[in-house]
Order: sequence, then structure tokens, then C-alpha cells
Amino acid sequence: MARIWRITLDALHRTTPMAVDILRSAAWYAPSAIPRALLAPLADNPVSYAHALSQLAAYNMITLEADTLSVHRLIQTVARTPDPATTDADPHRTHDTITTARHHTTALLLAALPDNPDTNVAGWPLWRTLLPHAEALLIAADTTHDTENTDLLLNDTADYLQGQGQITQAITYHKPSRSTNRP
Repeated sequence: MARIWRITLDALHRTTPMAVDILRSAAWYAPSAIPRALLAPLADNPVSYAHALSQLAAYNMITLEADTLSVHRLIQTVARTPDPATTDADPHRTHDTITTARHHTTALLLAALPDNPDTNVAGWPLWRTLLPHAEALLIAADTTHDTENTDLLLNDTADYLQGQGQITQAITYHKPSRSTNRP
């Protein structure tokens, strides 16, 4: 699997480097129904973004729907996991590239989520759409590398869930040692 992954990403990186960055970021979200608009800021313009998505789909790295995309769970796991090899390590799976993707992904999600999640009723439909992606990111992320943006996402997610009456789930996001209390 890792060999096929590397060959595919090498080919993608030669023709469309942005596609590899998009895939690495999409790996942190829930595997299905990722809104295309969520990852669009990674591109310089809509045309290059559409081209990058089409290349990922052509290589069967993602599945495109009208307004969303999906990534197979196995591809997500490989994309989020640094290559353990000490020699001839996969350049697409370095600790730094994966960490950078996680930080970009968190920032993109925060920018897309409506303010005042517990009281902004108009923003609740968007919260319902993005909640699975926030939860997937928070579950998959190593808590030792939490940033201020991660803390903001944890707090906003907890506030939204509390506003929806899901108190028990909200508490798990408010707890300081979330590594043992993840939903």
C-alpha cells in the first residue's frame, strides 16, 4: 500500500503539487461529505482548485460529488501517518508536512464555522454539516501537538454541542485531558 501511495503521490506532485496538499488536508476530516468549499482556500484560484480535485479523482484518491468529496479511510490514515522509514523515507509523509497539513486543516475549519455556536441559530445548519469534520479532526489529532486553533475548535465544538443539549458530549471537549475523554 505504501509503495503504491508513494508512486501515485510522486506522479501527482510532478503535475499538480497542490493536489497532494489538498489530499493531505482532507485526510484530517471525516471521510465522506467534505464540502468542496472547505478546502478551496488552499488553491490560488477556483480553476486550479478544480484541476487539483479532478487529478485526485483521476488517480482514485478521492471521490467527487456535486458539492462534496470523499476520501477512503485507509488513504486518510496513510496520509496522517509519518513514514517510519529512516532511509528512503516518503517525502509526502514527513512529520513536518503532516503537521503543517493538520494546522492548515484546523485553520480552514475554524474560518468556515459560524461564530457564537451556542446561540447563533442561523449558523446551526452549517455547524451540523461541519461537526463530523471537526470531530474527526479532534479525534485523529495527537493532543501533544494542540495549538491555540485546536483549543478554539475544541471550545467552539463544545459550545455548539452544549447549545444543542448534548451536554455529555460537550463536556468531553471541554475537559483539559481530552486524550482520555475523546468522544
